[in-house]
Amino acid sequence: MQLIIAISLLINLSLANNCSQVNNQTNQCQFIKDNCQNESLINYYELFYCTQSTIIPFLLCLALFFMALGMTASEYLCPNLHTISKSFLKIPDNLAGLTILAFGNSAPDIFSTYEAMKMRETNLALAELIGASFFVSTCVIGCIGIIKPFEVPQYLFGKDVLMYILVYAIITYALLSRSLNWIACTVLISLYSIYVSIAIIGHYRKKSRMAAILRDRRSRGIFENLEDEIYHDETSHLPTIEDIEFHHDYEIESGTYGINKLIKDLSSHSNLVGPIQLETNEAEFNDNDSNKFLKVFCPQLLEETSIPRKIILLILLPISILLKLTVPVAEEIDKLLIAQTFLGTNIFIFSFNLSWTLKIIFAALSVPFTFIIYKLNRLKPDAINYFKTIFGTIISITYISLIATEIISILRVISTVYNLSDDLLGITLFALGNSIGDFITNYTMAKLGFPIMAFAACFGGPLLALCSFGFSGIIVGGSHILDLSSILFVGVIAIFWNMIVLCILIPKNDWKLDERIGKILIINWLVTCMICIFIEFLKYKLNF
Repeated sequence: MQLIIAISLLINLSLANNCSQVNNQTNQCQFIKDNCQNESLINYYELFYCTQSTIIPFLLCLALFFMALGMTASEYLCPNLHTISKSFLKIPDNLAGLTILAFGNSAPDIFSTYEAMKMRETNLALAELIGASFFVSTCVIGCIGIIKPFEVPQYLFGKDVLMYILVYAIITYALLSRSLNWIACTVLISLYSIYVSIAIIGHYRKKSRMAAILRDRRSRGIFENLEDEIYHDETSHLPTIEDIEFHHDYEIESGTYGINKLIKDLSSHSNLVGPIQLETNEAEFNDNDSNKFLKVFCPQLLEETSIPRKIILLILLPISILLKLTVPVAEEIDKLLIAQTFLGTNIFIFSFNLSWTLKIIFAALSVPFTFIIYKLNRLKPDAINYFKTIFGTIISITYISLIATEIISILRVISTVYNLSDDLLGITLFALGNSIGDFITNYTMAKLGFPIMAFAACFGGPLLALCSFGFSGIIVGGSHILDLSSILFVGVIAIFWNMIVLCILIPKNDWKLDERIGKILIINWLVTCMICIFIEFLKYKLNF
């Protein structure tokens, strides 16, 4: 009995809003109307308790929002950020991959964290970051080792694991002190700055070494010079064979967008055969009206051959149409620009918490603004790319922020209905929803024969998301109270344990990540989730 009491005292999982008392009320609908005001577009509490709904529609909406979040980040925010980094700022690939593009790829985690902290759900934000990074560092890395065993680059491994340990040491300190203050926030931001600096220095050193090797080979291969120059000209934007085979610590633009971009670039140069084939745009389409419509709003639907993926694309078609009509992307066709400018401007205006009078005034001003853009597009079409890129980035971020708010609001309802803690939801459901895109793309990259790049991407994005916790804390302002719950404690311990397992098993296995280690990593994740669920069940049974 004393053991049960001791365990229960470790469990401190409670909801921070008055809505948690709704299940004890006789008139639940009226209680919700009086006490539960959401910051989201829809009051999900009222929708559930006043319509006698089941939780299934909410779970379906949650899945749809997670997919919309990933689509907005990968297809609109990241391409525009890529244009900013390469065409406008002209910064090196490595710096772009670790900063601007990493921000795009981690946008779902970053904005979800920010919105949660703004809504005073700091524990939910931290639980999601811990859960997402733990899932990627166990299940995703584990699957890469299972499907494509490879030799781990020692320098890359040491740098990333050390960064993980330092970041989690700061987060553990914040949890133990039960407060995320400006000192911890500043240290988290500084750590990522140091991480980026080290990567950039390493990138330029490798680049110099590769230039020296190429000069040496060309000087000794007189008759191969012409062929070598042709190959270099045609594929200069791709990683070379030497990069992939002899320099395993080669880093490309990290994350989902970087990997998708690489797959697309490689598709025109690949002779791969086997169970997986690179997608190409060689499909022939009829010129009927429906196909013309799909070519503009969802070309993937015409190219896709898998029935399950076609069904998913059909479900997402309304979202795809909305995004296409409101978010411009540089170098795309201009015939949608007028609609994108007018509709996107109004989406941006109505996303703010303004009076209806101001919203109507600003909406009226969007008409002359759209006309100005129309004239500029006709007079200076080259300059309009700057507008499309900046405007598209702003509207993408607006959508991501709005979707993140809806996700957190639905999670609040699920938390209240089933008396679940924010920590359990954050470390499982919230984390999985935001990480599934990384899992798919990294898995695909490993399957295509690039496990090193997939392995590197498993660290870059999550590390930025974790450090953004400090950035969000500074922006929101104030000292943020943290609750050292048993689930968060288990999550942090599991992260440290997983890093120890990696540091012991990989060197002992001659620096190879294989099927055996991959299975151990996946088991780590499953065991941790079961422990967290057991703690939640124990809390429920003890009514604590």
